Amino acid sequence: MENSIIYDIDCEKAVIGTLLSDRDAFSKVHEYLTKDCFYNTKNQNIYLAIASLSERGDRADIISVMPELSKMGCKIEPYELTEYLDCHTFDLAQYSMRLNELSKRRQIYALGLSLVTDGSSEVKDIADVISDATDKINSLLCDSQTTIKTSDDYLAEVYQKAMDNINGKKSDSIMTGFRAFDERGGLKPSNLILIGADSSQGKTSLADSIALNMVKNNIPTAFFSLEMTATQLMTRLAAI
Repeated sequence: MENSIIYDIDCEKAVIGTLLSDRDAFSKVHEYLTKDCFYNTKNQNIYLAIASLSERGDRADIISVMPELSKMGCKIEPYELTEYLDCHTFDLAQYSMRLNELSKRRQIYALGLSLVTDGSSEVKDIADVISDATDKINSLLCDSQTTIKTSDDYLAEVYQKAMDNINGKKSDSIMTGFRAFDERGGLKPSNLILIGADSSQGKTSLADSIALNMVKNNIPTAFFSLEMTATQLMTRLAAI
């Protein structure tokens, strides 16, 4: 701990060491990791080199990482990299998620300092202060990644779906209870289904019925409405 900034160097070294020694490690945890997950600058640079190699489809190890670091203009000696070989974890996902969480805590800490500064003076317009703080909080909530993926990342999944179809395995479709929908595949995870019609044509009643069928089949369902109160909604569901 230093100046109230939270980090875990041992955890960083364990993750880096595992990424350097395990051929498939990066593909397992890259969704959790970014450069900012590492507090130590050297660890940041090594991770960037590993990520760059892995996203090109190359094997990231001590031999391949050295020239990648040189291209980045980072002067790290070979003996410094070998120190990471003694650091390894079988709980890579857990350690990676810890680094992700610590990164968010550091961002919250930095945001707090910024708000203290902006809140104790009138130099910055208050609307800008609120807007900037909201943007930073939203970025923490989004947790989006911008890593590049190759076709290999998805071919195994596509192949498995094809084999499931050939073997007649039940699909992951969710039935709505309405034959016209279900004959066309029903609802599928990640799909956005829009129900459109003129006013007073029964769009909400249709959505109510679909939601009720989901619940009857023990499928977790959330219903958001801008036209009815919760009591009105439950009255409709009870009537159905």
